[in-house]
Amino acid sequence: MGSKKHSLSGSLHPKWKGGLYELICQECGKPFQVYYGRKETAKFCSRSCVQKKLSRDALIAVTVFGIKRCPNCGEIKYVGSFYKHKGTSDGYSAYCKECEKLRRKDYYDKNKDEYLSRQKLWRSEHKERLRKQRRSQYLRNRDRVRDIRKRQQAKYRLENRARIRAQEAISRKVNREKIRSRAKIRAKQDIANLKPYYLKQLLRRRELAATPKIIAFKKEQIMLFRELKTLRRRLDHGLN
Repeated sequence: MGSKKHSLSGSLHPKWKGGLYELICQECGKPFQVYYGRKETAKFCSRSCVQKKLSRDALIAVTVFGIKRCPNCGEIKYVGSFYKHKGTSDGYSAYCKECEKLRRKDYYDKNKDEYLSRQKLWRSEHKERLRKQRRSQYLRNRDRVRDIRKRQQAKYRLENRARIRAQEAISRKVNREKIRSRAKIRAKQDIANLKPYYLKQLLRRRELAATPKIIAFKKEQIMLFRELKTLRRRLDHGLN
């Protein structure tokens, strides 16, 4: 049979080694009491003091050494591996970027429908704010956005060349009259404004070289001819 358990407790127990011990909290400096078993290990009076000590040590590690420990993966990394967060004491998020991405992806997969509905509702309620944000962002990064769009368009044209040609052929057949009317209007505008394309065509018909100097000379010549023509009309109108 097993040994009989002792029914005595407290100071009557044979292994009794004293009551509560009074210690001083290393964080707040207030006295607190612990039992004999925690006499050597207890350093703080409450969980809030433990949290304050951990936060201060983490802040020192970030500001002095530029390192931080991720509680998810347990690795100590440089602060560049953490997202910035204004709500924390050290200015960085608790989890590293890799763990944060995994956490966000896991949350999105579990709550996809709720997330999409919430985003749709927010966009419908803040249309003007979104428009201003997108406009300001585009103005700040105009050249970068244009370069990205050009690269994307060139890549798409290269990968879908046959498809684009087929679509253009169908569009030309369907909108033949519309295209012709637009071309006539554009040709009249080119003639009226003396666009370089129109001047080059004139020079090529007369088998002349379409150099920039000749194009500029031809433009001045036509402008003078038009002015003389308007003056003649005014004179004829005045004489009549």
